[in-house]
Amino acid sequence: MALLFGADPLRRPLLPLLLLTVAALTKNEGLVATAGVAVLVSLRARTDLRRAGLVWLPVLAGGGWAVLVRLLGARSDIADGSSSGVAPWEPEAVQRFHVVLAALWDTVGPVLAGAAVVALLGALFLRERRRAVGLASDGWVWAATACYLIVLVWTYLSGPNDIEWWLRTSVDRLSVLVVLLAVVSCAGWVAAAFGGDRRAEPDPAIDGPRDSVMAGATRGGG
Repeated sequence: MALLFGADPLRRPLLPLLLLTVAALTKNEGLVATAGVAVLVSLRARTDLRRAGLVWLPVLAGGGWAVLVRLLGARSDIADGSSSGVAPWEPEAVQRFHVVLAALWDTVGPVLAGAAVVALLGALFLRERRRAVGLASDGWVWAATACYLIVLVWTYLSGPNDIEWWLRTSVDRLSVLVVLLAVVSCAGWVAAAFGGDRRAEPDPAIDGPRDSVMAGATRGGG
C-alpha cells in the first residue's frame, strides 16, 4: 500500500516490490492482487512509466512461477482455467451469484461498510489535512479493493467447484486482503486527522544557517 499511499510511490520501491513478489509467488490470489496493484500504480505514475514499469517485475515473477510449476506437472482448478459451464444469464448462475454475495457480506460486509463511512467522513472533512500529511487519495485503496472483489466474485462464479463447499472452505482466507485494505483506508484517515502538517515543518537546511547568521549579526551589533 506504500505504492498507493505515498506522494512519490516509487521513491523507495525496494521493500514494496519485495513484498509484492512474495505475495505473487505464494498464492493465486496473491498474484491477482499484485497485478491489480501494478495496474493502479502504473496509472498513478503514468507520467513516469519508465519507473512505473518496476512494479510489473513481481507480476512477471509470479506469472513465470505459475508457468514453471505447470510445466513441472502441478495442477490447479483455477490456474487451469476450468469453468463451471454455467451461462451468466441462467438461473443457476444468478443463484450462485447471490450465494457468493451473501457469503462475502457475512465475512467482510460490516468491516467494509464501517470503512466506507470513515472514508466518506474523511473525504468531507479531512481532505486538505490528508494532502498536508503527504498521503495520496484514499480512492486508490478503494480501487484496489474493488478490483480484488471483482476478480474474487468472478472466480467463484466461473470455477468448477461446488459453490457451497468452496465458499465454506476458502472465503475466510480469500477475504483477508479485503479486511486489510479496509483497515489501511481507516488508518490513512486517522493519520490525516492526527498527523503533523509537512508544509508547516521548518526546513533545517534553510532555517539553520539563517538563525546562525542572525545570531552573529546580533552579537556583532552588540
